Amino acid sequence: MKENHLSSSGLTPEENLAADNALRALNLELKHGAFIHLSDDAPPEIIQHFLKNVEAFENQQLAPKTTVAKRIGLTGVPASDLLPDALPEEIDRLRNLLEAQGILLLRPEKVEDSDFYHFIVADILPMEVPEYALPGMVSVFDYMEFHPDEIHVIAQAVEMFLLDLLNIEFTFPEEHLSQECRTDNETIDRSQAMELISAFRALHDSIVPVGFRPVELIKPGNGIYLSFGICWDGIVSGIKERYEGLGIAQVFFEDDAWKIQGVNMPGFKF
Repeated sequence: MKENHLSSSGLTPEENLAADNALRALNLELKHGAFIHLSDDAPPEIIQHFLKNVEAFENQQLAPKTTVAKRIGLTGVPASDLLPDALPEEIDRLRNLLEAQGILLLRPEKVEDSDFYHFIVADILPMEVPEYALPGMVSVFDYMEFHPDEIHVIAQAVEMFLLDLLNIEFTFPEEHLSQECRTDNETIDRSQAMELISAFRALHDSIVPVGFRPVELIKPGNGIYLSFGICWDGIVSGIKERYEGLGIAQVFFEDDAWKIQGVNMPGFKF
């Protein structure tokens, strides 16, 4: 038979811990506006650990602010320009200092040393952050979020167009399309392109996107095109057919966004 030990309050240790957790949760709600639901199924020890982490995070947000440079212990501003041979070693040194303070930087393979070093010095080091790092917490900063290149932005626009094109359970959002679209040999307006898209989607019982990969940005002088690899499965009357290969999309910058003017890919074009 399990033995229950009562405290001076008449509660078991588990009940005491559960009561303490309830008070912690109430304090978080009153002090920080953080509503926390406490599950009856979770062990009170796990809930207490979770609540302590929430308290530490909330307190960190109220802590004095400083710059990343000061938090990692830099006493001076790093040189804005270094000789190419000195860049790899200095980048490694700064990244080690940053990671020791819970700051992780993501670097795409194609980014040159000079560009990544400038990203650290100009974008990351002056950034305002809490004065101390929260144990176990990692802040991740992606170079591409600060400096998206043209092909990256265009590829995102094309990928979103394709995902919405192939997601036939929902209405296709026409804002993906430019006001002026094109087929192989003629100019059409957005409403005509929407008719072609609707006819394509109506042919299929279901469509399953499988893969997408941007390949190359092409600027021949008469427009801007993105070539890409694509794979998708179309199901008609219970029969699945796979479409796979290279496609190309013509894009146009309009209303502060990249819009699709035309697409030619396995299984679909307009």
